[in-house]
Amino acid sequence: MNMAKRFLFILLMVFGTHFCMGQNSFYIASLTVKDSVSNLSLSKVPVVVKELDKRFITDKNGQLKFAFPKGKPLTIETTYPEYISKILVLDIVSDTAFTIKLKPDIRSIIMGEIEVISHRAKKLEGLSAGMESMTPKQIESLPSLGGESDLVKSLTTLPGFSSGTEGTTELTVRGGTTGENLYLLDGYTLYKSSHLLGLLSVYNSQIVSGFNAYKTGFPAKYGGRISSVIDVKSIDPKLHTFSGDAEIGLLTSKATLQIPLIKGKSSLLISGRISYIDKLAKLFQPKDQFQTFNYYDFYGKWVSKIGDKIHCISISLPTAMNMTIIQKA
Repeated sequence: MNMAKRFLFILLMVFGTHFCMGQNSFYIASLTVKDSVSNLSLSKVPVVVKELDKRFITDKNGQLKFAFPKGKPLTIETTYPEYISKILVLDIVSDTAFTIKLKPDIRSIIMGEIEVISHRAKKLEGLSAGMESMTPKQIESLPSLGGESDLVKSLTTLPGFSSGTEGTTELTVRGGTTGENLYLLDGYTLYKSSHLLGLLSVYNSQIVSGFNAYKTGFPAKYGGRISSVIDVKSIDPKLHTFSGDAEIGLLTSKATLQIPLIKGKSSLLISGRISYIDKLAKLFQPKDQFQTFNYYDFYGKWVSKIGDKIHCISISLPTAMNMTIIQKA
């Protein structure tokens, strides 16, 4: 009797379990997320099933599985960085496997043709391996004694040029002596190249338009020196507009004026420098022991256009006095 009851109980448990499973059966969904362009699987993609109110994450192969009750549609939302979000509504009637392909979110900007144009600061003709050059802006940007920009001192920053005595404009080139250098201004020789025992050079930076410094292989027209040639060109005064420039420094003050005399035909350039080192020295020396130096210089240039030619007269004082007439094509 006990055996019969036990068998009947087991039989009822088996049929009851089968009945319960039939009433609450689930479907299994196998999902894979891929890139729609490369068809590669995407890992760690969040997948939200709204009916289950759950959030799943794909594995390293871009796959995941989940169970859901049958008889209900599924709303699946997939969101992933740099991809367009996607929402699917599926009516699944059996265990199924499907793939969701996400499209990359490529945001492109259509641009027109880009053309880069550059202009050289200066055109070099007949370039020589032993020639160096600098622009006035480069000279002014270099550190200098007392804030005074100096053309000759700026040469010491170039290879092959060195200072004979520190802090002065004495120049030695490739082992030569200071007396073996040729200094030119507009093609004319300067027999004295410095002021104040070499503290400053005779070249006023306000009137310099450019220069060529030859340290070797200089043309035969530059005769008389064997070490280097410093050929400095001055600016031409403007023929149409008036302009001026002034500068006050610790050691000197200088000013330059460009004055059109006849607009478009004739113009005058006037430039001068003066030092007030003697005035400053008086503040630190007794009157009975006062001994110092001072200097000034002046440069003038007149330009006149007659026909197709430009006539030029320049005067430089006091370190050199040149009165020249030049015809420029």
